[in-house]
Amino acid sequence: MKKKLRSIVAVVAFLPFVCSCVGSFEEYNTNPYEPHKLNPPMLFAQMITTGINVQQNDNQMIDQMVAGPFGGYLTMSNSWGGANFNTYNQTDAWNQIPFNTPFEKFYPNYFQLEKATGGKGHFWAMAKLLRVNTMHRVTDCYGPIPYSQIKAGNTSVGYDSQEEVYNHLFEDLDFAITTLKAFVAETSLKPLAGYDEVYHGDYKMWIRYANSLKLRLAIRISGVAPELAQKKAEEAVADEGGLIETNDQNAMVGVGAEPNPLWLVGFGWGEIRANATIVSYMNGYTDPRRADYFTTSTLAGDKLFAGMRSGLAGVQPATYKAYSIPNYEQKDAMMMFCASEVAFLRAEGALKNWAMGGTAQAFYEAGIRLSFEQHKAGGVEAYLANSDAVPEAFADVKGNSKCGYIPQTKITVAWNEAADEKEKLERIITQKWIANFPLGFEGWADYRRTGYPEIFPTVDNLSQGGISTERQQRRLPFPFSEKKGNSTNVQAAVVLLGGPDTGATDLWWAKKN
Repeated sequence: MKKKLRSIVAVVAFLPFVCSCVGSFEEYNTNPYEPHKLNPPMLFAQMITTGINVQQNDNQMIDQMVAGPFGGYLTMSNSWGGANFNTYNQTDAWNQIPFNTPFEKFYPNYFQLEKATGGKGHFWAMAKLLRVNTMHRVTDCYGPIPYSQIKAGNTSVGYDSQEEVYNHLFEDLDFAITTLKAFVAETSLKPLAGYDEVYHGDYKMWIRYANSLKLRLAIRISGVAPELAQKKAEEAVADEGGLIETNDQNAMVGVGAEPNPLWLVGFGWGEIRANATIVSYMNGYTDPRRADYFTTSTLAGDKLFAGMRSGLAGVQPATYKAYSIPNYEQKDAMMMFCASEVAFLRAEGALKNWAMGGTAQAFYEAGIRLSFEQHKAGGVEAYLANSDAVPEAFADVKGNSKCGYIPQTKITVAWNEAADEKEKLERIITQKWIANFPLGFEGWADYRRTGYPEIFPTVDNLSQGGISTERQQRRLPFPFSEKKGNSTNVQAAVVLLGGPDTGATDLWWAKKN
């Protein structure tokens, strides 16, 4: 990470904002230098890209350094000052970035749109949809967050419990879906054309996205609110607006003038490598998608694809220089949602006997086929039929004995209809996780929710006993900026959390054992 890292500087430059991070929103709606008349489409470009950070430093600090290791996809090959997320001892300054950055970047434009639209119409519907897209990642990091009480002009914003947040997420999605469907029924206009890096202003595609996101969130809460989850999942599947079902409907975010951040941090800065967990799974399965996911290593021997264990204290980029890197080109678009994930979500719903439009096996196998097609990989039928291969044991090629790991899972690829529900769920989640690379937030969420896949634990746990190496990081503590500037509401949020404000406390929807 470069010394001029914007997100570190922001901790200082942003202090007037974070005196209450969410308590100074009125400043964004009273800028005397803004144009009197807004052009609403111009406000959407940044709002779209807060759902998956395109800006290089934001992506590194949030998608790579938090979600990457916790989701089993990426490993940091630099220890910087020695206080890092992947060793469970990140600084207060770093810990608040996944909270402050989305709030800072999203809500100014959101409030401008609220003023410009009067809280009505298709632009407002898109703003609501994009709020869900951004803030579901924040709540799934921290738990309770400010959501329903956020209004322009608020000076002290209370938190909703995570259960309440999810209820509001569904409300916003339902409003967006209904409003956008009414708009496309009346006109073929594309008001966001030229400002939309994902679907180029096509609201029909955004409706598919909204239904798919609704399905994702329904599955997320299925263990704690099964009736609501089933209702919302079945609504999403039955909606005439459709889901993301083919690869040409995938939500891919163009990087515009920016370089792809995974390419930049991997090849330019040398600070990420492929995580040993996903490489060991894919090596064990001899997965044909590996060549699209990772670069081949330059290590001697037969290790074509070599992963690196996460959480090595004191590591430097040169030490693991020869290991596999996420395989991206400079201008590659970034995946935000893909058809294979939707198929796996439906597979899990079908496993619960929900009305998903097919069987768990059919959607499971469709998800794998869609992923192979997406990555232009051959051999899908042989892969689907493989009932023997399991994830391989990991041994550090450089001989670091403490990095060795033998997976306990014996999960195979081929569907086994005679298996119990637990095994079927592990199979679905494992293949969903492979297909979703590099969406670390989804991998981390599924691991906390189900215990699958078997993400290798951090090598060096520097939390001083605060976080279990076995159970791993469960959440991020509330930001220091909020504890300092919005302390009363944060104290109430800790009560809503239901446990200590540490990285070891489970979220509302997470696995409790």
